[in-house]
Amino acid sequence: MMNSSSKVLSVRALNWSSTHDCCLSWEGIGCDDSGWVTHLLLPSRELKGNISTSLGNLKSLRQLNLSDNLLHGVIPYGFFLPH
Repeated sequence: MMNSSSKVLSVRALNWSSTHDCCLSWEGIGCDDSGWVTHLLLPSRELKGNISTSLGNLKSLRQLNLSDNLLHGVIPYGFFLPH
């Protein structure tokens, strides 16, 4: 996962590869039938850094769990808007 300033947040291996479809094979990522990301479930993954404001662009996101990581910043404003 990258934040808006392109710094890698993930330290622990997530078995993610840019050559694989994130909806089909990325651990902790779930999508709907149209391919829109609906959940990011990444607790206790040793993620570090700022919470990316780009998360607010995930308009179909229904579940977000980033607990027990070393993230800081604010939750993007877009999370609080009706979709």
